Amino acid sequence: MAQSDPRTLSRFTVTPQEDGTGFRLHIEDETGEVLEVDATRDQVELLTDSLDDALAETEAAAGDPDAPEGDDED
Repeated sequence: MAQSDPRTLSRFTVTPQEDGTGFRLHIEDETGEVLEVDATRDQVELLTDSLDDALAETEAAAGDPDAPEGDDED
């Protein structure tokens, strides 16, 4: 499979499946192209944990953007 250039995320929604076993991920890019993927609860949890870890790493490197100025915890 050839790898293409990354596209910019435009819209992303997560909808629970009716049977409660998983979720439908709806991912749309800036051109309007849509990818819909069904994922299990375990897969969504892994995705959530991975995103949380990535956010924590970038916040640690750049400082917490949500922290009030002058609020050092030394």
